[in-house]
Amino acid sequence: MDLNKTLRTSVLISYTYTKIATSLDEIKRKHPLRTDLIDSMEESLMELQEIKKTFVELENEYRLESKQNFRWQLINLEQQAKIKELEIELKTLNYE
Repeated sequence: MDLNKTLRTSVLISYTYTKIATSLDEIKRKHPLRTDLIDSMEESLMELQEIKKTFVELENEYRLESKQNFRWQLINLEQQAKIKELEIELKTLNYE
């Protein structure tokens, strides 16, 4: 996952939330009887909050998994180096 794309998505979610919240406030002031719009927009805000929360959780999980993956790759490289050393040692012992 690209860090720039992740950051951009997070900003877009927040920006969209702010746009809807601003519009909702304006509609409540200017057209308080438009409950169809008000209810729909309030529902959309709740959905965006849930999306943002889930996105943050997924982003955190991704970071943790990436760190763990890096650790496993490091261990794998160390083990491969050890295997090469042992293969060389075995060849040396077989020639003696």
